[in-house]
Amino acid sequence: MTPQKMATDWSSISLEDLPKLDADYIFMVSGNDSAAEEGTLTSNPVWKGLPAVKQGRVYTVNYGHWINLGVIAKGRVDT
Repeated sequence: MTPQKMATDWSSISLEDLPKLDADYIFMVSGNDSAAEEGTLTSNPVWKGLPAVKQGRVYTVNYGHWINLGVIAKGRVDT
């Protein structure tokens, strides 16, 4: 999968493919049941080696605010 394709849809990518994104910023969408998965991801050397991670440019955002298409959710994303 190309970085352009990954950036335009919600396809899953493997941990090994993350560096191909070459992202300056990462927004990690989290939900109520994602803590264990986040811990596994953030403790992995591949994750720790990403430039955005090294530069502290990872932001965890709430699934309900960023994925929900409601008016209130949209307002919270914009702020």
